[in-house]
Amino acid sequence: TGVFGLSVMDAIIAILSANVIGCLLLGLFSTYGVDYGLPMMILCERWFGRIGNRVLSFLNFLNGFSWFAINTVIGAYFVYRVLGIGLVPGIIGLTAIQVLIAIIGHDFIIKAEKAFFYFLTAVFLILSVLTAIHLPHLPVADPKKLAEVGGVSGAMLLTMSIMLSWLGGWILYSGDYSRY
Repeated sequence: TGVFGLSVMDAIIAILSANVIGCLLLGLFSTYGVDYGLPMMILCERWFGRIGNRVLSFLNFLNGFSWFAINTVIGAYFVYRVLGIGLVPGIIGLTAIQVLIAIIGHDFIIKAEKAFFYFLTAVFLILSVLTAIHLPHLPVADPKKLAEVGGVSGAMLLTMSIMLSWLGGWILYSGDYSRY
C-alpha cells in the first residue's frame, strides 16, 4: 500500500473492506457446492460453456502454477538466509517436498494445517504486536504517489482490487469444500 502512497489508516480500511467483500463473495459461492454437489470448475461449465470453462481452467492452472513458483522461490530465499543452502538446491528441495505432500494427499494437508494452526496463530499475534508498536513510525500519506494513482480514492481502489484478486482466486474452489 506504500507504493500507492496511502496512510496507514487508509491502507487498513482498504484492506479490511476488500476482505469483507471478498469473504462475502466466497461465502456466497460456497453455497453452490451444497446446492449442486459439484466442484466449482465443473459447475462453471454450465455458465461459461465448454470453451469458456477451458479458458478459465487454463487461467486457473497458470494462477496455481505461479503461486507454487513464487512461494517456492520465496521459501528458497528463506532457506538460503537461514540455513545457508544455495538457491537452486533450495528450490529443488522445496519443490520435492511440496510435490511429495501433494502425492500423500488431502488428509495429510488437513493434519498439517491442524498442527500448524497454533504455531501460525502465535506468529500472527507476535507480528501484529510488533506492527502495532511501530504504527506511529510508519510513513504518512504521500501526496506525490497519491496523485499518480488518482488520489486517496484511486489508491484505495487499487489496494482493494489487489486484495480482492487474491480472495477471488479462492472462489474457484469455494464449492469444493462445502459440497462435502
